[in-house]
Amino acid sequence: MKVVNLIRERLGVHLTLMFVAAAVLPAVIVGVLSFQRASDSLEDLAVSQVQQEATLTTQDLTTFLGQFSSDLLAMSNTPPVQAIIRARDNNGIDPAQNDPYEVWVNRLTQIFKANAQTKGFYQQVRYLNEDGDEMVRVDFKSGQIDIVSGTDRLQNKATASYFTSTKGLDTGEVSISALNLNKENGRIEVPHVPVIRFSTPIIDPADRFPGAVISNVYADSFVSRLNVDSGHVYLANKDGSYIRNPDPAKTFGAETGNSFDIDTDFGRSHDALAASGGTAFADVDGELGEVVAMQVVSFDPRLADRHWLLVRTIPESAVLEPVNSLRTLLLAVGAGIAVLAVLAALWMSRQITAPLAKMGEVAADLAKRVLPNFVDVTQAVASGDLTKTSNISVDRIDIASRNELGQMAGSFNEMGEQLEAGGNSLNKMVEGLRTLVGQMARRPIHCRPPPLSFQMQRSRQAAPHPASLRPRSSCRPAPWSRSAASIRHARPCMISASPSTRSRRDPRTKRLP
Repeated sequence: MKVVNLIRERLGVHLTLMFVAAAVLPAVIVGVLSFQRASDSLEDLAVSQVQQEATLTTQDLTTFLGQFSSDLLAMSNTPPVQAIIRARDNNGIDPAQNDPYEVWVNRLTQIFKANAQTKGFYQQVRYLNEDGDEMVRVDFKSGQIDIVSGTDRLQNKATASYFTSTKGLDTGEVSISALNLNKENGRIEVPHVPVIRFSTPIIDPADRFPGAVISNVYADSFVSRLNVDSGHVYLANKDGSYIRNPDPAKTFGAETGNSFDIDTDFGRSHDALAASGGTAFADVDGELGEVVAMQVVSFDPRLADRHWLLVRTIPESAVLEPVNSLRTLLLAVGAGIAVLAVLAALWMSRQITAPLAKMGEVAADLAKRVLPNFVDVTQAVASGDLTKTSNISVDRIDIASRNELGQMAGSFNEMGEQLEAGGNSLNKMVEGLRTLVGQMARRPIHCRPPPLSFQMQRSRQAAPHPASLRPRSSCRPAPWSRSAASIRHARPCMISASPSTRSRRDPRTKRLP
């Protein structure tokens, strides 16, 4: 039973583990490699996609900014601008049209108003003279037009950088200011209004600088185009201070006094972009758990070194969502394969261990019962004991297949049949011996008389009693209760079946009383 239990327990467990390992390990290896390859491919695809989105967003942004320059140049070339210059030089009357200065101011105001009202993204459109004084001004706030021309709200902007930077420009050139918070009368407007200013010089026929046309553009008009459904888009000045951030409190740090900048959040990508010497960089930032693409936005066609930094991010979890779904699917499939492998392994293990266990049972039965019984009977017969018989019966092993195990089981069955046949033959032999011995016990025994010389010697001895002269048998019958061995050691005698036979053999034989 120990061998049988060993086969059923240890061998069964080992075979099951081997089958499970053979089925599951390749699936696990393939699944892990597939998952890793899919993850790497999706990460590469996400990096490429984010970089492409950042590039397209940059192109869209620069294109949108370009229309502000086009609008400004168109407004600066309208007839009222030159008419105002001529009227100012001619005591308030335009000599070309004979219209007074106020008429041309009103006409230019209507042009500014139409542009501001139609486009919706101009905060202010102004005409400043050579001294920086506002001559014509139209404001557009909260969807309403506010005409400031001809009022005491006109201001002098002679020291404003967007005005001074215009004086050295040629005709058709546009100066673009930094994007910052709008100020009114030297104070930052509250709530904050981020604006960017475009200015172009007015050149009269005498090649003088009689002023400039300036438009203030709401930054939200193009920053709002950076809204995305997944992830975020950040925009920062060249120095890293945020122009746009999902948290408005982190924007315009230089003006509001906060210390948030792009290096705080995306220092690794910013350093990599600077080290590459290029205009774009994209990679997976494991620390942030995001795919980050950083792109240089050159918003000023005149000065290439003036730029913003655009950052496009996508959560790594969103990028790897298909991989996570694939992982879930692989885990489910792997679990199913594992369950099927275990069931198949158990079935296969039983197909192997069940015949082996049965063979072990048969072998154990042979060793403990059949063979000892056979040996005992043969030894008893050899010693003359005919009372024992063999009881040999060997269990048969079911042959479920014709493979090696089936052939081995067949050999075991043949061995059992041979043993049973041997036991039967032994029993027949013992039965035959027992019959023969029984027959011998039922028949008389005739012994030869002593030789004549023996009788004569006896007669020469002193006068014997007559009865003593009676010859004695040289042998004696063996009691039938004794063993067959005693029969083999008895003195020789002659067994006669009948008197006629006796007389034919020796007339001197004499039957004992």
